[in-house]
Amino acid sequence: MRLAVPIILAFLAAWPAFAQDEPGFFGRLFGTDEAATDEEQGGLLENFIEDNLSGEGRQVSISGFEGALSGRATLDTLTISDDEGDWLTMSDVVLDWNRSALFRGRLEVTELSAAEILLPRLPAPAESTEAPTPEASGFSLPELPVSVGIDTIAANRVAIGQPVFGVESLVSIDGGLRLEGGEGEANLALNKLDAPGAIILAASYSNTSEILALNLEIDEGENGIIAGLLDLPGRPSVSFSVSGEAPISEYAADIRLATDGSERLTGRITTAQPDGSEEGTLRVRADISGNVAPIFNAEYQPFFGDDVRIGAVITRFPDGRTNIDDMTLSAASLNLDGTIRIGADGLPDEIDVTGNVAAEDGAVLLPLPGPETRIDRADLEVKFDAAEGDLWTGAFEINGLNRPGFSAEQLSLTGSGQISGGATPAVSAELNIAARALDLGNPDADEALGEIVTGRAEVDWTAGEPLRLGELVIDGESYNVSGDATVTFTEAGPSISGQADARAERLSVFSGLAGRTLGGRVDLSTSFVVAPLAGTFDVTATGTSDNLIVSQPQVDRILEGSTQLDVTAARDETGITFALNTLETPNASLTGAASLRSGGSTIQISGRLDDAAIIVPSVSGPIRLQANAEEDRDRVWDWQVETSLEGTSLSAMGSVTDLFGTPIIAASGRFEADDLSDFAALSGRPLAGEIATDFAGEVAADLSRASANLSGSATDVAIGVPEADDLLEGAVAFRIDAAMAGDVISLRDSSIIGDHIELRADATIVPEAGRFDLEGRLTDASRILEGAPAEAFDFSAEGQQDGRDWQFDVDASGAGVQLSAEGIALDALGETASVEGKLRASAEDLAIFSDLANRPLTGRLAIDATGSVNRDLSRFDVSAAANGSGLSIGQTEADRLLSGDLTLVADASRDGGAIEIETLEFQTGMLEVAASGALASDESDIEIQARLADIGPFAPGFSGPASVTGSVGQNGDGRYTLDISGTGPGGTQVAANGTVAADFQTVSINVDGRAPLGLANSFIAPRALSGSAGFRLTIDGPPALSSVGGQITTSDARFIAPAL
Repeated sequence: MRLAVPIILAFLAAWPAFAQDEPGFFGRLFGTDEAATDEEQGGLLENFIEDNLSGEGRQVSISGFEGALSGRATLDTLTISDDEGDWLTMSDVVLDWNRSALFRGRLEVTELSAAEILLPRLPAPAESTEAPTPEASGFSLPELPVSVGIDTIAANRVAIGQPVFGVESLVSIDGGLRLEGGEGEANLALNKLDAPGAIILAASYSNTSEILALNLEIDEGENGIIAGLLDLPGRPSVSFSVSGEAPISEYAADIRLATDGSERLTGRITTAQPDGSEEGTLRVRADISGNVAPIFNAEYQPFFGDDVRIGAVITRFPDGRTNIDDMTLSAASLNLDGTIRIGADGLPDEIDVTGNVAAEDGAVLLPLPGPETRIDRADLEVKFDAAEGDLWTGAFEINGLNRPGFSAEQLSLTGSGQISGGATPAVSAELNIAARALDLGNPDADEALGEIVTGRAEVDWTAGEPLRLGELVIDGESYNVSGDATVTFTEAGPSISGQADARAERLSVFSGLAGRTLGGRVDLSTSFVVAPLAGTFDVTATGTSDNLIVSQPQVDRILEGSTQLDVTAARDETGITFALNTLETPNASLTGAASLRSGGSTIQISGRLDDAAIIVPSVSGPIRLQANAEEDRDRVWDWQVETSLEGTSLSAMGSVTDLFGTPIIAASGRFEADDLSDFAALSGRPLAGEIATDFAGEVAADLSRASANLSGSATDVAIGVPEADDLLEGAVAFRIDAAMAGDVISLRDSSIIGDHIELRADATIVPEAGRFDLEGRLTDASRILEGAPAEAFDFSAEGQQDGRDWQFDVDASGAGVQLSAEGIALDALGETASVEGKLRASAEDLAIFSDLANRPLTGRLAIDATGSVNRDLSRFDVSAAANGSGLSIGQTEADRLLSGDLTLVADASRDGGAIEIETLEFQTGMLEVAASGALASDESDIEIQARLADIGPFAPGFSGPASVTGSVGQNGDGRYTLDISGTGPGGTQVAANGTVAADFQTVSINVDGRAPLGLANSFIAPRALSGSAGFRLTIDGPPALSSVGGQITTSDARFIAPAL
């Protein structure tokens, strides 16, 4: 409500100035055009008010506004919101007032009321994106009305949220206020609607009668507004009253505070003219006491004890003198007593104040917020008596301070000086501070600050002259700060001028605080003139450092030796000026200047580094930098940067908009480097070649959007990746056009064209709706794949996203190969990614891949495949077909099997378990194989059939076909199983069954069969055998001859051995 009322008043006060006789905007607002309805007129006016009253972090909405040009304005609703939502809503608002009285400096309101006010919370602090104003605003006192009168302030229902007072409250408000002609009256009643209780204020004073009337009563039950505001433990009921009415010269006010029905503080404040005193003398006596400990947390109650007393007698004399006698403040652990007498000239005539904080049984826990703070003892003493001389003394000492993160054996402040009255009053002070055995709870901070810190200051004031602060000194174990200042008081406020020096002999002690190793020494001197209220300053700083170390190797090398610094900065009504006159080391220098003015700021920077090898060892020669920036009236910054070193240059320009909101940086320019190897050490990889490129782009500081455009050329670029280096050899031209905005990424008409590679790309990546087009050419495939044909290779790829899926189409040809693939990648980036599609590949002459395979290849091969497969191969369904001819791989037996035409048909699938081979058919002129079954890691069963057209090429002396049928598999315990039978030339038959261990260390197989003895005749000619042999063998044990047993029998056997 504090904000809503000024908003309404300010707008309505200014409204008459907008009313013009000529028809126009306001004529349309308030005119009598019959074509415009009342609703249309009201809506237009409300929009105008909302637009003008809303601002940064504040949105004002109103409805039902009437009476803009009358003395009684009403609103149906007024809502004020911020980024977190509505924080104030007022309903049925009435403002009945005298607008013309403002021109006489009077605020006259008959009624300011609302039927309902909702205040769920206080407004969130506004996060302004406006740039701070560089110009100083100066200082002036606000102009106030000469009188204020509000007859009625009322709200029938006010709902206040828990964040406001610490407890939800529902109240009504009724009251009034009047200040005029030396008289004042205020009446306010806040009655709770959701619980018993009220806050009632009735106060008045008249300069004429000098009668003061004050009646303040607060009476709330548990968990009330006052208990919430004060954060009282347990949120007790609260009763508080101050009451009294009498002439100010003989006034008495009774004070009472109670919680949970028990009195905590009682007392009286009275005024009177002492007997026998001069007319106009007024004595005020305060005497308040009680047991306040229960309203504090239990741990703080011993500090207060059960008896707290506050008292003083203040006497004000007609000549301006003031005496404070019998001043006392006492509690169980606190005592403060004293007398203060102030002369008519405003200077003390006497001060005698002593106090201490101590406990009889050890350390004192102080009633302070935050972590527990304990002290052994604190003492205060201030003495001065003008009757005995002009010397004053004072001392304040704390012993045994202990608080998490900060402790000290002793903290002390002592002082002395002179207080002189007379025609030229003057006060001087010599102050000394000391901290001993400091412990900041952080070893790094302790090392930086030291265990002992001392300081001193001198203060001199003489009436009519500036206040002088001299010999301001703080001494630490490895540092010193000193200075002096003069404070001049003017109508525009105080002006402070002076100088300060700082010295750090060993920066190494600050290493822990900095989180890095520091070293060297620093001296800094400043002079300054500051006007705090006017906001102006003029500061000069000069300094030196020796062998400064910040643990950044490149920076440390730049700062090696002596560094000189000279800086000036000033602010006045025209803006801020800054000049870096000197920042110079033996190796580098930097100068600059800035002028900051609203809509017209400028910045210039010039720098030099004598040898780039200081920061990049592989680069030599000087580096120079020139940068400029200028702000226009729209607060857009235009900037330029020029930098160069031997063989490398950068020239850039651009702009920065919305600097204090979300800055957007735009840049364009040119970069040239004759030898990229200069930057190899900096990048951490072997670089080579030369590059020249124009660039343009922009980026938002929050990375919500960015764009980059590169267009240039390079020669013999190497980046340390052999395959890429081979492709980038020679001349390369490139064009990159990329952009990002939110979730959208695009690559537009980008290309790399070189002697060995051509690559073009265009893509847009949008959530669930992306696409890409890629095409290229390698002039020599062997540059990226050793052994590949030294022929050109062309490729292209297209993709289209649909939700989480991507459709794709890939084609490649060259180097004797044709390849194509098309399909869809389902949930391409998800855990369940899979691919459905078809693949076709062919090679007309495999001989060109002999070097890649490291063996002689021949023949033609083509493959077609269709199906689906997921990313971990746990599920798939694939069908494939292949054909070829003239195939050989340089292995005699395999080449014989592959001779002739080749065909292959395969169908296999998997659904999380075993691989199901539905069809596997392989055929050449020599070999036919068919298989089907299940293949798994724990249990498999494959049925096979195979036929060899002629065994002769593989077993000289034998001829004729051979065939095998049966099954092979693996059982649950991992053993392989075998059950096969076969036939061969001459009626040969064989059958084998059994098992083989998973590690092949044991075998258990039975072999039965029969073969004609004549099969051996080609080996024993001219001898000959006839008949047949039968065999029944077992192999049981390790795979060795010793594990073989059984018998061999013959039938009709006959051996012929002709004479030789």
